[in-house]
Amino acid sequence: MISRLKHFLNKDAFLKNILVLASGTALSNALTLLFSLVITRLYGPEQYGYLGVFTSSIYMFAPAIALTLPMSIVLAKSDAEAWKLAKLSLFISLSLSTTLLISLLIFEKEVLTLINAESLIGLGWLLPVAIFIAAIFQVNEQWQIRTKKFSNLAKSLNIRALFIGMSQTLMGLIKATGGWLVVFYTLGMMIQNLYLAKRSGLSTEYVTKDSYRDLLKRYSDFPIYRAPQVLLNSVSLAAPTLMFAWAFGSAAAGYYTIAFALLTVPATLLGKSVGDVFYKEVVDRVEQKQTITALLNRTTRNLFLLGIFPFGFIALFGPSIFALLYGEEWKTSGEFAQWIALWLLMMLASRPAIASVPVLGLQAHLLAHEIVSLSVRVLAIYLGVLEQSPLQSIIYLSIANGFLYGTLILFVYQKSKRCS
Repeated sequence: MISRLKHFLNKDAFLKNILVLASGTALSNALTLLFSLVITRLYGPEQYGYLGVFTSSIYMFAPAIALTLPMSIVLAKSDAEAWKLAKLSLFISLSLSTTLLISLLIFEKEVLTLINAESLIGLGWLLPVAIFIAAIFQVNEQWQIRTKKFSNLAKSLNIRALFIGMSQTLMGLIKATGGWLVVFYTLGMMIQNLYLAKRSGLSTEYVTKDSYRDLLKRYSDFPIYRAPQVLLNSVSLAAPTLMFAWAFGSAAAGYYTIAFALLTVPATLLGKSVGDVFYKEVVDRVEQKQTITALLNRTTRNLFLLGIFPFGFIALFGPSIFALLYGEEWKTSGEFAQWIALWLLMMLASRPAIASVPVLGLQAHLLAHEIVSLSVRVLAIYLGVLEQSPLQSIIYLSIANGFLYGTLILFVYQKSKRCS
């Protein structure tokens, strides 16, 4: 039985790569979940909310800080071209992160006061540093995907989760403040990058005749269309945490952060792993002039079906689950999670469609979709703010997101049929 399974996996490299990355993602998520059971009790909703504000700010800017050029590393025709794209990505992200650092040093107090995160005053400089570290990870990640070293990515996730969980837990026993949560989260990102950099196999001897200007022109779709789209998507995903902190205080942001964090376990386990491997598979098929419609349809359907059980379970029993895992004071997070489950199920199913966008040349279309989506999401949250109810904001937002991801899936599927 085991020998048959090994033979099957060796024959199906696509499935094997998914399982390798998924197993690593599963372990890192399990570690994060286990540590969170202790961390939430040590720090409480308010202090945990500060971490939510910080991480939301990172992932609002980080995906676009290099103008999404790291994604082109997988598409590069040669390793030399890919290496030059990596250096260009790092230079752009360093420049923009430095600009953000200067701005925060000037307006730190005003910005943090606006979102009720005064406890982080003095640590504002850490945000652009963390954003640049996240950009380095994007380059490392895409190089590992290009070379199909998915096991390295899987191990790096575990190292990061273990370090962050252990350090935050130990510090919580000494001094449980949001500032320490932020510091150790950033250090965990740095350690993950060091691990991947040592296993990248990069050579500084790569030579290409193309100038940086030539590469920017060749991959102009990324900074022109994909970067604004990714930034808009990141803003819309970060908006709930930041708007909750602004309108309802850091405790509400904490409730949302832990609910979203728990629900992203199945979404990340299935979606990120499948999406990364799927992206490389789609690139290979298009280069070989093969159709991707059947693969897109099958992967989307399977992700949706796989997601029904975990998200459906949370939708039915959310409050009881959160009260059992984190304590009665976190029951509100369970009420949030019941509705977020609908949203994340559709987001999970959309991963193959989003991964297909750059390959199908749909960057401009996706940008238009994100502009509409951001407007709808902010409006949905604000309606709840007007009712002075965080739960109503979550309900409106989840329904809107479910619809938006559904329309995106259908759009990309239709386009893939025409391209085929």
